[in-house]
Amino acid sequence: MSNYLDGDDFKAYIGDAVLTAADNAAVSARTWTEVPEVNRLTRNGNRNTTDFQTREGTFTTVGPAKRSFTLSVGYKPNNAFITSLEDAFDNKTAVAFAVMDGDIATQNNKGTVGNFFVTSINNPQDPGATATYEVTVEPASFVHTYTVPAA
Repeated sequence: MSNYLDGDDFKAYIGDAVLTAADNAAVSARTWTEVPEVNRLTRNGNRNTTDFQTREGTFTTVGPAKRSFTLSVGYKPNNAFITSLEDAFDNKTAVAFAVMDGDIATQNNKGTVGNFFVTSINNPQDPGATATYEVTVEPASFVHTYTVPAA
């Protein structure tokens, strides 16, 4: 048995309400619904840089880390997850979102949890292919690494 995680081990969740703090109590207070329709999930990490010119030369500063996610979600009519993402996109509101390396209720599983804005939602409709939504969510507030505590 390998110690490596398979892509199927990762789970995406949507919360019943946005987080009010970046701590275990806030995460535990939410009801999380697994989103099995996620076909592919990509964690994106980047840092913005800025160059400053001074008499002494050029200096580069590095900004804080920014973690976003790109999801490919299988389309099903009247799907609650897609509807919540479309509503968040249309209304410019955040959604509580989590990506975990296993079940969000299992001790020691770890992942990224927080409130995210839906910044992109596309629905490619290729003939003969399964309809999907391609969605990008970016940090809004209280985004942090979460490890499921002991019960």
